[in-house]
Amino acid sequence: MLFQGKNALVTGSSRGIGRGIALKLAEKGARIAVHYYRNRDAAQATLEKIQELGSNGFLVQADVCWPDEVSRIFQQVRSEFGLLDIFVSNARTGADLL
Repeated sequence: MLFQGKNALVTGSSRGIGRGIALKLAEKGARIAVHYYRNRDAAQATLEKIQELGSNGFLVQADVCWPDEVSRIFQQVRSEFGLLDIFVSNARTGADLL
């Protein structure tokens, strides 16, 4: 499946599973909004790898526990990409589930 010309947002994509998903989408041609909470260096490394794969994207920082910050993520995506084709909700909220 090719994702050429598609725009993706992967929350928690600076490391781990989210990073892997973002890189695979970029490898298939998608542009990636790389979301992170605290680790800008890891997010920048992910974006650089995306660029090495021949794709592009941008960084977006936010705490997904706060609705206003989630709204800001989507506003930035709209501003940068215009349209969002793929959304992967991967970020761990840290909220107690018990």
